[in-house]
Amino acid sequence: MKPNSITRCLLLLVLSISVHAGADAPDPLLQTFTELAPGVWLGNRPDSTRLPVTPNTTFVIGADGVVVFDGGNLPLVADRVIEKIRALTDLPVTHLIISHWHMDHVLGVSRYLHAFPQVQIIAHPYTRELIARYLAQHDQDMRNTVSDNAPEIAAMLEKDAQSTKPVIDAKTAAWYQQFVDDSELLEAQYRNFVPAYPNLVIDGNLSLFSGGRDILVQSLGTGNTPGDLVMWLPQEKILASGDIVVWPVPYGHGGHPKEWAQTLRKLAAMDFAWLIPGHGDVQTKPVYMELLGATLESVSSQMTLFVAQGMDQAAAKTALDLSSFEAQFTGGDAFLAARFDEWFTDPIGTAAWLIARGQDPEIVQ
Repeated sequence: MKPNSITRCLLLLVLSISVHAGADAPDPLLQTFTELAPGVWLGNRPDSTRLPVTPNTTFVIGADGVVVFDGGNLPLVADRVIEKIRALTDLPVTHLIISHWHMDHVLGVSRYLHAFPQVQIIAHPYTRELIARYLAQHDQDMRNTVSDNAPEIAAMLEKDAQSTKPVIDAKTAAWYQQFVDDSELLEAQYRNFVPAYPNLVIDGNLSLFSGGRDILVQSLGTGNTPGDLVMWLPQEKILASGDIVVWPVPYGHGGHPKEWAQTLRKLAAMDFAWLIPGHGDVQTKPVYMELLGATLESVSSQMTLFVAQGMDQAAAKTALDLSSFEAQFTGGDAFLAARFDEWFTDPIGTAAWLIARGQDPEIVQ
């Protein structure tokens, strides 16, 4: 299997689920916790490109309980967030909001149900449907994520290192090797997750009140998926976006670029002090969202034109030109440029081509 095929496979399993690799991190699932405002905490793994991709977790300690935004990509991640919460308060987690259906935001949910049996798991109806459908179809794939890929990656690295004409650059080789080195821990985590499902669905907005604090759960339209929810704290001006925003390069699998750009404009217009993306660094200005929105609009308009000209999918994706945007995302970093191509340009190109032909993009391409 070629390097780009392996990385695409790994991300698809986890989503639908440089040297960027954080070699000094004790393990791939360790997060750092930061208090952004009194009682509002962010759990963030500093290296957002390290495999498996690990989302940010936000939790809010109110007067009556704790509200958590996103359940984590694996049980150990959820356990560590729960441990941090218990170190800060005796209050239970009363609500867990799932931003969207991708498995890296879902596989830790059962740990909250185990620790707090009365917790309400909030999601959009579309998200609940897709979680159930995906786990029914791909449960074994998720459990075999590491065992199916780590040996193949190790063999690929060895073969390339021994070649007279190696094709894998040093940064990418170190990134792959880190996944192989982490495989024992990850294997146990993937094999031991327990499926869990939302027990409260909302297709509009929900307001939670805890003492004097307002916590607003909002559906602003199609973003990374048609079921995206965001969390808005109006007093603190903190916005958690899920994967509507991912930094430093976005994920494009199954996206609807035109509608996604419209949703980004709504987010960018909000008077936030902190925007917590689904993955990556906190944003304090709408600049990145504006860039992503313009990129998605370009994808949509280019693919609409290519389909009108009668191009097939392969020709249209070859003709798709995002080079001027890519440079703004990657800053000329070759490792990030490869991720931009594999995680965004290729899948969003497929989705936009299908949409331009009047078809719904497949959720897992």
